[in-house]
Amino acid sequence: MKPKGQLPPGPRGWPIIGNMRQMIINRPAHLWIHRIMEELQTDIACFRFARFHVITVTSSKIAREVLREKDEVLADRSESYASHLISHGYKNISFSSYGENWKLVKKVMTTKLMSPTTLSKTLCYRNIEADNIVTYVYNLCQLGSVRKPINVRDTILTYCHAVMMRMMFGQRHFDEVVENGGLGPKEKEHMDAIYLALDCFFSFNLTNYIPFLRGWNVDKAETEVRGAVHIINRCNDPIIQERIHLWRKKGGKEMEEDWLDILITLKDDQGLPLFTFDEIRAQCKERRVLTLSWILDCSQILVSRLGLGRNPKIWDEPNAFKPERHLDGHDEKSLGVTLMEPDMRFVTFGTGRRSCPGTKIGTSITIMLLARLIQGFEWTLPSGKSSVELISADSNLFMAKPLLACAKPRLAPSLYPKIQIF
Repeated sequence: MKPKGQLPPGPRGWPIIGNMRQMIINRPAHLWIHRIMEELQTDIACFRFARFHVITVTSSKIAREVLREKDEVLADRSESYASHLISHGYKNISFSSYGENWKLVKKVMTTKLMSPTTLSKTLCYRNIEADNIVTYVYNLCQLGSVRKPINVRDTILTYCHAVMMRMMFGQRHFDEVVENGGLGPKEKEHMDAIYLALDCFFSFNLTNYIPFLRGWNVDKAETEVRGAVHIINRCNDPIIQERIHLWRKKGGKEMEEDWLDILITLKDDQGLPLFTFDEIRAQCKERRVLTLSWILDCSQILVSRLGLGRNPKIWDEPNAFKPERHLDGHDEKSLGVTLMEPDMRFVTFGTGRRSCPGTKIGTSITIMLLARLIQGFEWTLPSGKSSVELISADSNLFMAKPLLACAKPRLAPSLYPKIQIF
């Protein structure tokens, strides 16, 4: 542990518990941390939660040092009740500690699941769901004589969930098919559970810093994450068990058709299955949502996505909506940023050993979604609205209020495809 004199500045804490009390009474904790850093006028600060020093970073220079230059030393993951439960004991790439098992899973992700061959093979699934989301929005436009606003967030989440279901399991629905292209009750429950579990993981919970309280449900977060993981398992497990039985007991299929097939059929040097049932379950929960936290000598370093993206030392009027600022050569203030952003002026897919292996597929899905929605429809604000509120929610970086917009088809009706729901 570093001597006190070498730690970054931070708020004065209580004996033993440190800044734990301030964190509890000033939720959401991430906004309180940013307020303290603004008051201290610093890009790096230290908060003590019990015996842990949590060091927060909003400087792109320090972020580059943490994520690239010293990423081998700082590439471990901190333990928490939520991450243990979600990953079935730290068995997936997002939550496992840096070591041989993590390297194996990362290799499988990059050379098997995310390889050009596999992505090309699953392109048909992504194309089907791109067609489906266009038709889904088109169907919403046809309801009633008056155009009603469409919840854009729900539309995007519907597309993302359907794509991931197709690529992971080779199917869009768990059981009941929804004819209009939306999510059924079980799919909606599954999707909500995934995001609730992630919210629980990202939140500052007492048990993250006082481990002996785990299992006592002190701040009620454990009940939430247990419920969310139970829903995910209830949906995923029957598919995984049936597929394992198909491949390992009945001889399988002619070829692997999705990510689950690949995970089940991988063998080790002795010709035995590479992954156990729990390890496959953990990978099937994998949603590459970036989390940048490491633990070293009872210290945890948090690189703030919010702090980097809204740092006034980097961005002119960071809270103003100026998308043109990202275009190289737009004006003398253009920064010419790229999607991978090696200078860490904002966070996209990360960098270093813990960078997201799904950069290519994530980019492809996002561009396809945006392009198809713009090509197929004219989008306007609802009547009486002149602007969009870009205020973030307290628990995550979603907008506090979902974006509502009116869509008007701009193509001939014959050009809108039919829903493919197999």
